[in-house]
Amino acid sequence: VPPDQMSNLLGSLLRQTKGVQLLSLKTLPVDPIIQPKTSEGGTVLVPKVNMFKHGYELKLEGSYLDLNNYLQELEKQPQQLLWQRATLAVGEYPKATLTLVFFTLSMDKDWLSL
Repeated sequence: VPPDQMSNLLGSLLRQTKGVQLLSLKTLPVDPIIQPKTSEGGTVLVPKVNMFKHGYELKLEGSYLDLNNYLQELEKQPQQLLWQRATLAVGEYPKATLTLVFFTLSMDKDWLSL
């Protein structure tokens, strides 16, 4: 998923999935896949071509089944999201909070904020 299309994808899925409420959506700092290295002489070596990891943290609230439906719909999408972490916290039954950290890759370092 191109970084500039991520919020549209997540928003449309959220509108389609009943019983799920958005609590927060944050963009994470852009992270290069190949990290710069320092040579023995102290020169910083930056790769000429690199890919960049554009991450998001999405926090949703709903019942376990509604949150599970959201995840299933997200995984069915033709665009691919890469998962880093999913955390489920159950407060007062039947509400649960799902925090997802996922990312997409791009050759473009520029980041479009939500």
